[in-house]
Amino acid sequence: MSNAEEQPLPYVSPSAVTGHSQYDENDLK
Repeated sequence: MSNAEEQPLPYVSPSAVTGHSQYDENDLK
């Protein structure tokens, strides 16, 4: 959890929590 907080990437945090990397990528685009 500490790692995710340090990283300013909103796509990495939810990716590890929800595990929906594809969904996040679509939202970011």
